[in-house]
Amino acid sequence: MAKSKPSRNFQSYIELDDGIGNGVTPPLEVAPPPEPVLLPGESVVATADDVCLYVPMSEQRQALFGRLVVTNFKLSFVTLHGTSGGTEELWRNRLLGKHDVCLMNVDAIYQVSSSGKRKLLAPRSNVSGRVKELQIRCKDFRVLTFSFRCSRLDEDRAITNALLVHCYPRRAQLMFHFDYKGESPEPGPDGGEGQCCSEASWTDMLTRTSSVGWRISHVNQAYRMCDSLPEVLVVPNGILDSQLLAVSRHYVGCRPPIWCWGSPDGGAIARAAYTHVTGRTSQEAQLVMDSIKSSHPTYKDAVQMDVGALCPSIDEVQESYVRLREICSPESVRALGETDGRSLGLLGASRWPLAVSQCLSAAAQCVQTLTDLQTVVVLTGPTGRDLTAAVASLAQLLVDAECRTLAGFQRLVQRQWVALGHPFQDRLGLIHRDGAKKSPVFLLFLDCVHQLLVQFPARFEFTETLLVSLWDSLHVSVFDTFLFNSEKERADASSVKENDYPLRRRPVWNWAEQFDPDWRKLFTSAAHEVKLQLGLVQTPPTPAGRGPVGPGLGLLAAVTGGGSGPPKPPPRRARRRADQLRPVTSVAAVRLWTLCFCRWVPTLDVGGGGRPAEEACLRHLLAQLRTLEAQVESARDGVGVRRSVRASAARGSVAPAPLPGAFHPFAACRAPTPLLSVTPGLVNALVRNSIITGEDGSLAAHRGRQYGL
Repeated sequence: MAKSKPSRNFQSYIELDDGIGNGVTPPLEVAPPPEPVLLPGESVVATADDVCLYVPMSEQRQALFGRLVVTNFKLSFVTLHGTSGGTEELWRNRLLGKHDVCLMNVDAIYQVSSSGKRKLLAPRSNVSGRVKELQIRCKDFRVLTFSFRCSRLDEDRAITNALLVHCYPRRAQLMFHFDYKGESPEPGPDGGEGQCCSEASWTDMLTRTSSVGWRISHVNQAYRMCDSLPEVLVVPNGILDSQLLAVSRHYVGCRPPIWCWGSPDGGAIARAAYTHVTGRTSQEAQLVMDSIKSSHPTYKDAVQMDVGALCPSIDEVQESYVRLREICSPESVRALGETDGRSLGLLGASRWPLAVSQCLSAAAQCVQTLTDLQTVVVLTGPTGRDLTAAVASLAQLLVDAECRTLAGFQRLVQRQWVALGHPFQDRLGLIHRDGAKKSPVFLLFLDCVHQLLVQFPARFEFTETLLVSLWDSLHVSVFDTFLFNSEKERADASSVKENDYPLRRRPVWNWAEQFDPDWRKLFTSAAHEVKLQLGLVQTPPTPAGRGPVGPGLGLLAAVTGGGSGPPKPPPRRARRRADQLRPVTSVAAVRLWTLCFCRWVPTLDVGGGGRPAEEACLRHLLAQLRTLEAQVESARDGVGVRRSVRASAARGSVAPAPLPGAFHPFAACRAPTPLLSVTPGLVNALVRNSIITGEDGSLAAHRGRQYGL
C-alpha cells in the first residue's frame, strides 16, 4: 500500500480574503492530519498536502485545510479535526467518510482559473500546467471545490490526472469491485440478487399473483435469443419456444413481449421493444399478439401502450437532469439568493417535473386498462430497457401491495431493472465508452416513487430515506448489483475462464455493509408502523389462525368497544381494488425531492421541519401508543401487574428527542433557516406541508402556508 509523504503545515480551518482564493491566512504549524481509512484492497494513487476544501455555501468564503488523497476507490479529504463526534459522526457511512466521494460518483471535473472561469476537463486527458483550483461535480448533486495554492509543485497535477484516469475506466474489470478484498457477504435477504431471475423466483411470482396464460421458458438459454434478457423468461402459453426465437429477430434488440406481472382474471403487464418495421405491425409481431390473446382465459385482445410516445426520451431525461442539477447545486449564497425567487420557474423550465408527471400518468393509464378491460397491457419502447422498466415498476407499485413492502420493493427493482437488463453501466456513465448514452432513468423512477410516498405515506412500508440511500449506492463500486448492463455481462465477469480476477457477487441489498442499525431503522415508514399497530393493515395469518390482525388491534377494540376477532376479509377482487393506489399525476402535484436534490445546500435546511420531522413525530406517538397498549393489557391481568407496568412506564418516560432537520440523516442541521426572510423559491418547496418546531423546541404542526409561502 502506498504511503503518503508527511505534510508540512496544516490548519483545520481558514478564511479567505476574496472570492478567488487570494490572501489565504498562513497556516499554523501543527501535527499532520491522519491518513484516510482504506478498505481491504484499496490503495493510494496520488496525494496532495495543504489543500483547501471550500465549505459549501459559507457566508464568507471559508475552507477546511487538510490532505487530499486519490485511491482506486475514492477521493478522500482528511482534515485535522475530522468529525466532532456528534450527529455527523453518528450517521456516518461505513464505507465512505464525511468528505469522501466514490470515484464512480464523479460526473464532471472542472479546472478553475484565477479569474473564476471554469474549464471542463475531458475524461482520460492529461493536464500539464499548474492547477490552482479544482471543482468536482458529483452525480448525487454534490459539489466539491479544492484549492492547491499552498500545495507543493506537481501535487495538484498528480491529483487531477489521477482523477481523470480512475474516474473514467474503460473496462468494468478496472473498477474497484474487482480489487476489493473484504469478507464475503452474508447470504442475501429475501430481495437479494441472483434469486429474482431464477426459475423458482418466476414460478413463485406466477403463483403469488395467480396469473393464468403464461409459462416459464428457457428459450434464452445461453443467451441465444437476446443478450440483454435473463436465461429464464415468462412467455405466453400460446407460443412455442421455436416460434418465439424466430420472431424475436423482428424486435429491436431481440426483445419480444416478456411477462412482468399478472392477475387471476387474465390481466397482465408485459414489456417489449419496438419492432424493426416502422409505421405498421409486422406479421411476426402479430403472431406474438395473437398468442397472447389465445392465452387469455376469455380470449381478449392485448392492448399495446407506446411508452416511447407517452414518456420523455432518454436524451430528454438527461437534459432535464443537467438543468435540475444546476438549480439544486448553487455554488454560493449569492447565487442562491439571485435564483431562489425564480427557482420554481427554472424548475418548470427544466421539464423534470413534467417527466415525473408523464411517467406517473403512463403507469396510472396502464393500471386503469388492467382494471377496466382485464386484459394484457404490452408496454413498448425504443429498446424496451429504459422507460418501459419505469412504467412497469410504477404500475406494479400502484396495483400490488406486496411491491410496497421493503422486501417486495427490492425484489421489484432486482426483477424489473437488473434482471430484465436496464443498461446501468451506460446510463450512469460508469465506463468511458464511445457511443454510450448517459441518462439517469433510474433516478427518474425513484423520484416517481417518492411522489407516491408523499401522496400515500401509510401505504408504503419503506421511506424516502431508502430511496436516497439506494440512489447513493448506485455510485459505490463495492457492490456489483448496478455495475453491468445485463445478466450476461455479469455472468461473463463471473467466469473464471474469462477473467484472472472473476467477479465476486456482493449485492447492494445487504444494507448492513454500509449503514448502522439506527440508519437502517429509518428505512421503515413510521406511518405504516402506526397502521400496523392499529390493525389497519392486513398481515399474513398467524399460526393460531387469528387472521390479519395488527399488534395494536387489542387496544383499538378496547377503545372502540369492538369484538375481539378481526373483520372478515373481503373477496379477492374487491381486496385487489382496495389495494390499488390512484395518484394525482398532474405537474402541479409534483413535489421537489429536496432530501435527494438539495441536501448538500445547508442554507436550505430546516431544523425540525420536513418529512424526517414528521417521521420522528409519528415514531414518538407510536412509542406512546405501545405504552398505552401495555397498560391496557396489564389491566386485564391484575392490579399488581398494572402497577408494575405503570412504574416501569414512568421510569422510561422521557421527553421526546429534538426533531431532526429536513435533510436528516444525510446532513446535520447546522442552524435554523430564517423562513420569513427568504423568497418563496426552493425553501417554499422544502417547508410546504412540513412540521416545524416552536421557538421553545416543542412540537407544533405549523404548515408552510402559515408563513405565506
